[in-house]
Amino acid sequence: MKYIEKTRFNIAFLVILLTLSGCVFIRPIPKDLTHSKTMSMTDDYYAIDTAFHLAHSQYFEEGSTVFWVESEMELALLLTIRFEQGEFMTEYMSEERLDHDKVVSYLISLFVHDFEYYEGTVEYSENGRLQVVSDTVTLVVDEDEIELVEKKIDEWTYVLKKQNLEDVKDATYLHDQIIKRVRYDDEAIKTKKRDSDSFSARGVFEDGLAVCNGYSQAYMGLLKELGIPTLMISSDAEDHAWNLVYVDEEWKYVDTTWDDYDYPIEKPMYDYFLLDQEEFYDHEFDDTGDMTLSEEDYLSFAEYVFPQTAN
Repeated sequence: MKYIEKTRFNIAFLVILLTLSGCVFIRPIPKDLTHSKTMSMTDDYYAIDTAFHLAHSQYFEEGSTVFWVESEMELALLLTIRFEQGEFMTEYMSEERLDHDKVVSYLISLFVHDFEYYEGTVEYSENGRLQVVSDTVTLVVDEDEIELVEKKIDEWTYVLKKQNLEDVKDATYLHDQIIKRVRYDDEAIKTKKRDSDSFSARGVFEDGLAVCNGYSQAYMGLLKELGIPTLMISSDAEDHAWNLVYVDEEWKYVDTTWDDYDYPIEKPMYDYFLLDQEEFYDHEFDDTGDMTLSEEDYLSFAEYVFPQTAN
């Protein structure tokens, strides 16, 4: 039966780590480099009223904005908020080399849309020792796909926005809508067409066909539109994707894919809806892959991105 299948989800983006034509440039550290000032990044969903540190030096290009970043989580949050503001390129500095595979893993858990990730690095050293890393990250997206998906998300959530229901009722309604409107795309799995729309939210909203990655991306996008904190979980061990959702002051797990039995049961099921980890025992987290995280990493990131959920 399809609902217990462990199908391989697609990481529908390209990760290219560029270190300036394959080389890491080593330069002396600017003597006047500071990072004391901050910039507030207003967003009504992610880390409300978050402030990021800015780096400063007379050697910076006039008018440039260079952020000072201390962790992979911080960089992922910064990139996400700037993406929401229409800024696709971000320049930052750090005292350490950041793990860009981990940054991408965090981005996957937040992004409703597919993206390509490019970064180029310059390292500043003193007496042969690394002092500062300067990096530029660029996200490349399909703007037509974003427009289509965002329009559909607005249509699906229009009625709910007018009703002002409790979050759990919104989450239930949207869970049911996905299951009623979408069928699992067995053919996409059989043919291993990883560039198929079924591996993204577009498959849900345009074709009514998707695999687990598409189901989870779409559900995340719908809940995000209503302000409900949500992440997408990815597991190489499970070859699967599902969601982490915050309702009634608790983080719970939802798997819309496994709740969609399709024929002959054409109605929503709730076997994998708003469960805690003990109840969600047949889903295995995986921190061994390049683009996956442990359960603890996901929960820590969720509370970092949505600080109002932290206990």
